[in-house]
Amino acid sequence: MTLALNETLVSSLNVNDVEAAGLVGGIFHRDENDHIHVHTAQISKSIRKDTLPIVAATSSQEPICKEKINSSPLRLFDATKALVEKLKPRKIIKIREFGSLRSSNNSPIEYVNLKLHKEQFMNSDMMLKEDKRIISESALLLERLPNRTIVEICSASNLLRELFTQKGAGTLIKAGRSIKIYDSLEDLSSVRLRALIQKAFGRSLIRSYFTKQKEKFKTIIVDPDYKGAVIVKEVEGLNYLDKFAVRPEARGEGIATDLWQMLLHHHDSFFWRSRPDNSINGWYFEKASGCVKTDKWFVFWRNLTEAEINKAIELAQAIKPTLI
Repeated sequence: MTLALNETLVSSLNVNDVEAAGLVGGIFHRDENDHIHVHTAQISKSIRKDTLPIVAATSSQEPICKEKINSSPLRLFDATKALVEKLKPRKIIKIREFGSLRSSNNSPIEYVNLKLHKEQFMNSDMMLKEDKRIISESALLLERLPNRTIVEICSASNLLRELFTQKGAGTLIKAGRSIKIYDSLEDLSSVRLRALIQKAFGRSLIRSYFTKQKEKFKTIIVDPDYKGAVIVKEVEGLNYLDKFAVRPEARGEGIATDLWQMLLHHHDSFFWRSRPDNSINGWYFEKASGCVKTDKWFVFWRNLTEAEINKAIELAQAIKPTLI
């Protein structure tokens, strides 16, 4: 950010009743080895005074303890990378005129898991060159930060939605991690899995869920930190999605999307049910091939034959609830 732009932004915020302070020197210091050091005292002071710090990407060529500081511009990305490595924020938001990343046919891209999708996007014609650059820079920003950190790409008009809602209105980019798949509970912690399910649903799981269930566990997909999990059982020859759970504090991190994509990779057809008052039924409707509503359950399915659909509806009504 240039000095002129910094001054313009601070003035605009102040005019709109936002207390902002332009920090144009003493934040970045480039040493003789061209390494950028970050000094956060002014940023902390500004925040303590409930003032929004607007940091200019300028570097002092002399140590910041000197009375006079000769400043020179830094490349914006270099300054940003140095700053986030120092502060280790949970969320980094990049504002641009066009908002979210888009594919070559101008369709918005809502989510990018770098571990799963980076090569797919970078080595194809499905994304514009500028958006590929943003993905590459986001990967560099995230490589030395905690795994929970995410990058959001949005327009200025959608900034509030990005700040205060889980769904947001742009593109979410995260480093991603290896979600593991199991066919039994043998290598899993049933204690942590139980805690995850109960936290996600706000209900108690029956004591016998992991020990005396009639239905056979077929696939268990689990986030390494037990932030989310999928449990698929086999019920009379059909795949039954018994649990799709994400801890409340992890929602908005793209874990649900990762789990769902992994589920589709391993199971082309399955059915599941949801209570009518479930807050994510709208999301389920987007993902399902079809749905039948009853008084007690909404029964969803993907890629079932007509005979399998009728069977799934009957089974969904008969399976005993496992959440109290």
